Formats: sequence, structure tokens, C-alpha cells
Amino acid sequence: MFERYLADYRYFALFEDGRGMSDVGNAEALYRSLGSHDEQKYVGHGVWTQSTGLSKTGDRNSYDDYREVSAAELERLRQLADDRGPAKHEQRDGFEGGGFAVFRHEADMVDLRSAYAVVDELLPEHTYALPLAPFERDSLAGIVALLAARRRAEQVKGHYYFAEFESLDDVADLDRAHALIRSPSSGDSEWETYLQEGVWVRGKEPQRRIVLPVGRDDLERAIRGRETAEVRYFDVWFRSSPKGWYLLHDYVRRTGSVDETPDGPRWRHTDVLERLKPGLWVVELGERHFRRIFTVAAITGRPAPGRHGR
Repeated sequence: MFERYLADYRYFALFEDGRGMSDVGNAEALYRSLGSHDEQKYVGHGVWTQSTGLSKTGDRNSYDDYREVSAAELERLRQLADDRGPAKHEQRDGFEGGGFAVFRHEADMVDLRSAYAVVDELLPEHTYALPLAPFERDSLAGIVALLAARRRAEQVKGHYYFAEFESLDDVADLDRAHALIRSPSSGDSEWETYLQEGVWVRGKEPQRRIVLPVGRDDLERAIRGRETAEVRYFDVWFRSSPKGWYLLHDYVRRTGSVDETPDGPRWRHTDVLERLKPGLWVVELGERHFRRIFTVAAITGRPAPGRHGR
């Protein structure tokens, strides 16, 4: 469903050793997440800190577990954290050289992500601001852009559209998107991937990907970005049996109007995107992701991937 990609955050309760998960009063902590590879822990009184608590539950020796919480549970967890005492505020001495985060209210300054803009120079109307270090500027600019887009998201001709990025650092610039996908606003049909002018093909929900809602004012720009990209990369998923217990992949590199697929260390022409059949999924990849697949193949000594099972 598309709704989760329009909400500001998803909130989770973490439970030590997975005990008592039916009652958030047993939770070790409250977390929020914008999406894959992003999480922050609530330490009270509006302060959130970077954390790896949720991701560590996947460690081999961890028995901790977490679950998403309701609105009522969220407020209870906030209150429990606030009642533990004053929060420790982040010391930002020496943070400079990366511009400024600008806020509407002084109280918002305890949460860097409450900024409404990231600017290079302060203007007289920028009453409340915090200096940024260079390493955090692009990421915060992307987060601010993502939250703003989620809050103003709108359906266009019966669909919600999303631009996909490889990193939060890229989100502030729509031209850095490497894919355009959409979901019907009714929520009763498949996700689709933009392939070419007038052609949308079956896609996959972006569960572990970074996506920015795109409204009518930016939709043509996002489409033009896909049409004018020098090189595009696709992962075409196939079912190998009617039951779908085994998946095959074809990786496709599109340069202009030429489609190629890896054949050992070389590339050969392919028409797989021209003869898509029902039941296939198409995911457009970013260049870094695509190249990482082949780097891993080289390091492990395996042949460069063509069609293979997963």
C-alpha cells in the first residue's frame, strides 16, 4: 500500500529479548524511521538521536524484536520517555561550514529534522537557525525535502507518483532520481515502473528503497529525467514456475535506444524489455546499485550476473 510512503515517519517499539510485545509499557525504547537504513531513538522532550537499535535485531546473537505502534501507543511511549527526566541535548560546538538549518520556532531546534529549510547564508528573516557541518548538510536537505513532499503529496489522474533515489543525500534534487514509479490511489492494483513514453510496466513496492512523492507540478520533470538519462539500468524479475517459488533475473543496461544484458564479461543485445509478458516485474536500479552487483561478482569470483535464480 502507498500510504506508508506518505506518512512523515513510521514509529516502532523495541523490546528486549522480544518479551511482552503486546504492551508497549514493556518496550525498551521508541524509534522512528523515514525508511530503509534510517532510524532514530527518542530520548525524551522532543530529542531524537541516531541509532542502530532496530537494525541490530537482525544480528545472529540478538533476541530483541520490534513492532510498529499505533498513534495511542506512540503518545504513551513519548510520555514514558519524557518522564524519565531531562533529555541530553546534542552539543554542536564546532559544527560549521555546511550552511544552516532554519526553523520556524525556537522549540523546534531540539530536533534538527524539524527544520523547514537548509540554506547557505542566513537572511534577516531566519530568526532561528543552527550551523551545520559539511557531512550532514546534504542528508538533512534531503530529509527536509522528503518530509515536505510527503506532507503535500497529491494524487495525479488516479495515481500517486514517486521518484526513487539511492541515497537521502540525493533527494533534494529531483534530477538525481534514477526511477519513477506509481501506485493507484485506490490501492487495489499493482505498483508500476515508468519504462518509456506512454509505457508503464508492472513494478514492485519500494519496501527497502528511498522514494519521494511527486505531484503534478514536478511529474513532467521526473518523466523527462527518465527519457533523457544517458544510461538506465533495469532488473527484470521472472517466475520460474506457476507457484512462483523460484525467481529469475535479467539485468538490462539501456543506453539511448539500445538494450544490453551481461553475457559473461561482455554485453550482448537483448529485447527482454520489448517482449515483457504478464507476471513479470521491472525495477529500475541506480547506477551505484547496478555496479555494486558486478563488483560483488568480481570479488567473489562468480561470473557477472545475467539471468539467474534468487
